[in-house]
Amino acid sequence: MQQLLLLLFIAEVSYVLVGMDLLRRAAKTRGLAEFILGLAFIFNGLSYFFADLPSVTHNDAILNVFSYIGRICAGLCALTITVFVWRVFRAGAGWAKWIVWADGGLLLLGVTVSALEGDWEGVYPLTYTGYWFEWLGGIVAFIWLAVESLHAYSRSRRQVRIGLGDPLVTNRYLLIGLYGTLAASTYPIFLWMYIGYELNGTWSEPFSVISGIVEIVSLAALWISFSAPAFYRRWVGSARATA
Repeated sequence: MQQLLLLLFIAEVSYVLVGMDLLRRAAKTRGLAEFILGLAFIFNGLSYFFADLPSVTHNDAILNVFSYIGRICAGLCALTITVFVWRVFRAGAGWAKWIVWADGGLLLLGVTVSALEGDWEGVYPLTYTGYWFEWLGGIVAFIWLAVESLHAYSRSRRQVRIGLGDPLVTNRYLLIGLYGTLAASTYPIFLWMYIGYELNGTWSEPFSVISGIVEIVSLAALWISFSAPAFYRRWVGSARATA
């Protein structure tokens, strides 16, 4: 089990590396999408780093503090995702801004109520209330990302068919939608794991493996969407697209 935790820990920290790469690209191109997603990835990587470090190092003294910091970073990741959807897909829609504020309120309420309840780890959903506000705020962010990205993909695909769009850009919408879908799916997976842990006192190894695979696949999909190698661009069929 410890080897599995270490493997997942290494894989999850890779979010920080990809986030840094996106921020580097954003600095060169001044791309808003790369900048916002880069921040989201770094927050996500840090959330796993703080949450998993006590288990990897067998240091229970830092468990509560690091777990709570990890939850705050996870909330910042979800909030950044909603900002990305608003600014990239719905910049002109007033209602989209309210979704960002509402989701931020849910995430803030979650960590605040958890602190008042003394729930620092956030792994006891059957006992504490704050967890559910945090869970809802997180999953809503990624569902919104998936819906908007796949909607943009459907619309762009029709344009490509009549020669008015770039296949690589269309494929990027699809990959971002895949990332959002997979990221949203981790919330019920982790919820099931937490319930099992609260009832039985043990973590489910199969679900840990599944969550790790989902994380890696989603990370790869989003990284390819912004850093598609030459062979992938040729496969998509965009002869005039650049790296």
